[in-house]
Amino acid sequence: MQKILTILFIVTLSLAATAAVYGQFPISIPKIPKIRKDRPSSSNTSSSDDSSSDGEQYTYEQNQALNRIVNDPDHPKKWLVLPYMECFDKRHNFQHNQYKYGQERRFKSNKEKVDTLTREQADLAQLERDLRANGISERIRISSDGMDDLRNPAIWLEIASRRQEYLQCVVAGVPKAGECGKLDDIAKTRVDTYKEDLDALLKEAKSFNGDRGWYSSRYREDWLLAAISPSKRQKLATEYGDLYPCISGLLDEIQAAAKQTLPKYTLYSYNVRNPAAERVLRSAISDLNLAKVFKIGLLESSWLMEKNSIGIPINRFKHGAIWVKYPSVDHGYCQILWINIVQEYAGGGTWGSPYGNFIRNEPAGCPTK
Repeated sequence: MQKILTILFIVTLSLAATAAVYGQFPISIPKIPKIRKDRPSSSNTSSSDDSSSDGEQYTYEQNQALNRIVNDPDHPKKWLVLPYMECFDKRHNFQHNQYKYGQERRFKSNKEKVDTLTREQADLAQLERDLRANGISERIRISSDGMDDLRNPAIWLEIASRRQEYLQCVVAGVPKAGECGKLDDIAKTRVDTYKEDLDALLKEAKSFNGDRGWYSSRYREDWLLAAISPSKRQKLATEYGDLYPCISGLLDEIQAAAKQTLPKYTLYSYNVRNPAAERVLRSAISDLNLAKVFKIGLLESSWLMEKNSIGIPINRFKHGAIWVKYPSVDHGYCQILWINIVQEYAGGGTWGSPYGNFIRNEPAGCPTK
């Protein structure tokens, strides 16, 4: 029996080998990767040093001469070149870093910047003469890696000798009126802050329909006046200079919204009458004789109390208001003068004399009759 099994096993192996030969069963033979001979790499043995331009390094004596010229306590000259450092880096294809050279020189407006730098062209001409007289020339190199700072006299000489070219570069970068996208980061931040306030005021003006006791936030009062008063608008335009065109559109929108909704803002309450209290209210406004008074009154007849942390009275007061129109005010609206009548606590259950405490002055609509 064992022999029979052995014979069957041998026959089976023989059949498997035959099938493999005639392709009955695919046999995968792993490929042997070819050995690649590395080609000798060609190397350029010559190298050039791009870290510096042609010329010579400035000497200690030249640096000392520069210090004497630019750090003159009576006529310091560092401010002369600081406005041009961005143009200097641009001309040499350096990445600009103003703080490498010193604090950025700032101006109140772009007009002041251009006018000032134009006047200082004569100072730069004198600076060039002083530098050359002290042995500082174009032979001093400016490092091409952008690592030099204002200790290198060559930077000063380049800006002074090419002063007109550098002035043109700065002027070309000054944004024109309305080019708000070209403002520097600080100016953009200021404009964004102004726009936040103006957007909030615009929403207040548009949403007013006469059902609330105030028209706009007290903290945005100046913006409202700038929107509706020609004289206030002109004053703001002068004060804000180059930034004004970036917010004038919002002021126009507020002006248009106020034209629709501000007439609805009137003194519909404050109907408590008291002749003695009204005399106090009138005494708080020195030029009330120049206005036409439509209404005067108190919000409440009883005193409101202000106390300290331990419950002792500080004062008592009543809310008062006067609805007027001043012919000399150029926005054309009437006004509500908010005034509190106050009595200070004198101790022992007694009170001082009443006086008027002026709170604020708001533009408002005028009586329709």
